[in-house]
Amino acid sequence: MIISLMILFFITFILSVVFYFAERSAQADVFESWWSCIIWAATRYIDGGDGVFEGAPVTIVGRIVAFMLGIIGIAIVAIPAGLIGSGFMDAIADEKRDNELNGYKENLEMAFRGQADVNFREYLKQHPDLCKLETGKSGYYLPAYIPLPKLLIRYGMDFRDVFDTVTKYPQFRIANLAAMHSLEENPDDRLILTHQYINAPYGCFINRGSKITIVSTSSVLETLTGWFAHTLSMVGGFNLISKEVEPNIGDFDSYAAMEDTIKVFGYTKEELLKEKSKNASKLKLYAQKEENRKAFMSHLTSVCQGEDSWLIFINTSIKSSTNTLDFHFTESGKAMVIEANAENYKSMVQSIAEMLNDEFGYVAALSDRYPLGKNCPARKIGENAVFNAFKINVGAPVLLDPRKIITIHKLAQSINNALGGSGMTAYDAHYLTTRHYGLRDYTPNA
Repeated sequence: MIISLMILFFITFILSVVFYFAERSAQADVFESWWSCIIWAATRYIDGGDGVFEGAPVTIVGRIVAFMLGIIGIAIVAIPAGLIGSGFMDAIADEKRDNELNGYKENLEMAFRGQADVNFREYLKQHPDLCKLETGKSGYYLPAYIPLPKLLIRYGMDFRDVFDTVTKYPQFRIANLAAMHSLEENPDDRLILTHQYINAPYGCFINRGSKITIVSTSSVLETLTGWFAHTLSMVGGFNLISKEVEPNIGDFDSYAAMEDTIKVFGYTKEELLKEKSKNASKLKLYAQKEENRKAFMSHLTSVCQGEDSWLIFINTSIKSSTNTLDFHFTESGKAMVIEANAENYKSMVQSIAEMLNDEFGYVAALSDRYPLGKNCPARKIGENAVFNAFKINVGAPVLLDPRKIITIHKLAQSINNALGGSGMTAYDAHYLTTRHYGLRDYTPNA
């Protein structure tokens, strides 16, 4: 609209000048000045000039200009009407699409309804000490993912519908299970949909009042890591901090190795401000990244409450011929464990490694392959903060194993036994007794 009006005023001005030079010699008493010609031209758009301006062109050039102004007068009505009509049609289409996507969102939430794990229930019969059926702690669990073809067939959606829904609602994410295998295996693409719980700018923060906090810095990138961290924290009664949101996935802001300076597509804020108008969208992205980081670090700091508080960083690693461990625990020298807790930490890792090997055949050990690096957010909390921190890198095959629910329950139990955790909360125990529909009504902080 603005552009069309600007063009209109420009053309009217040019034609008024041409009209003035053509008519002033023939009708000097009527069109005595350039301003009177502009007034005359403007009246052509109002009512043809009747009763507003007396006079008509007598020269050929003047009449041609009058004809052109008449054509423009038609365009004055037609162009805005077309633009407004097109805008209404777009708005109606957008509203219709929003309603469709909202319906698709509800369908996707329904697809993630709680499921009972037969293997887990059979396992409980042999290990009743893990958790008892009558307490509800073994009831349902939230699916790790839904195969995309299954969704397309069940709900009559096409890939574009799923993509648009995922774009609008960040609690859903399309992923590829092939990314969880080494290229040595030459894996086939298997598209899936995952479902996250999001209640913070950067993703998810749940404070269950535990001395143990599960921290996932790369859930937005790593397939199923967020689900593993969420489920482990739920059944263990641990706090949870998980990065599930990235303002622009193509310009990923790493929290696993959090650089001191935020950059947007390689530029610092100072560099972007040199051309502020040109970089308006990049500066907006910078502000979002800055807000997310502040919220993440604030929540991380809030759970570090003394010598008996623990941050357990969770990442996924791809197994290969050069990386054969199923679980990497941070080497003692590269973990952030208070000296008084060092032996307890080593003992915990040893007992967990034995349990994982005896129960599931997994190989776990202390490893320096995935240390808490110098840019780990735990090292940026502050010199006066007192807490412990270490990392567990979980092999991707563990997350694809049908026994993963059992593994998570056993791992949570072992961590609680070693670090003095209080176990599953009453809220989560109750939540897992009912077949809820995804995470749409999950409010552990309420």
